[in-house]
Formats: sequence, structure tokens, C-alpha cells
Amino acid sequence: MLNRNIQDPKVSVFAARFSVVPGRPHRYDVDGKEAAGLTGEQRAELAALAELPEDEIDTTDIPEVLDWSHARRADLYRPIKQQITLRLDADVVAWFKERAPGGRGYQSDINRALREHVDRTSRQETISAA
Repeated sequence: MLNRNIQDPKVSVFAARFSVVPGRPHRYDVDGKEAAGLTGEQRAELAALAELPEDEIDTTDIPEVLDWSHARRADLYRPIKQQITLRLDADVVAWFKERAPGGRGYQSDINRALREHVDRTSRQETISAA
């Protein structure tokens, strides 16, 4: 996975933050314990990089992300659902049911539409406040 020189200080952000997937080759933790395919020297270098303070990590080659509109929530994110009684216009419910396969999942589609509206409105309010 690391195809750049491990001594390059620009690799430090990547190397020090790379996630561990135990038992899978080419995934590294900062201690080198699960660092399949790395030499002892490379493991020591990764451990040293992990010990660097944040202000010593060179991030100049990483562009700042200003547009998060296409970002996705983590697949593990599961918000707590709250059961409520909600009155919706019959034509709105029919529209969602028509588009749901077999009429199933339309409530999730309504929730998704509401979530998108909340996210969009929140972004607009944040921009307006700035």
C-alpha cells in the first residue's frame, strides 16, 4: 500500500493514521504489530512517525477540502430511530410508495428525503451566518 519512500516526511500523515485490519496483508498499525510485509526498519519508522506531535507532521502536500457536499456518512453510522405518528398528504405518501420496490422501504425513502433537506438547510444557514 505504501509505495512512496517511508522516510518521506509527507508520508507521515498517511502512515501514522492508517487503520488496522488485523489478519489482512498490507494494512498497518502505528506499532507495526500487524504490519504484514514490512521490514523491521520500516516498522520502527512507522512507530517513530506515530510519535510525532501534530505540529511536526508535514501536511503541505494534502489539499484542503472545502466542498464536503459529496461526502458520505460512515457505513457504521446508525442514528437512533424514533417512532412517531405523522400525518402526511396522501399524494406524497402515494408518490413514495409508487417508487419503492414492492411498496416496501418507502418510509426509509421519506426519512432520506427529510435528512437531505435538513442537511441542505443546515449548510445554507451556516453559509448565511458566515
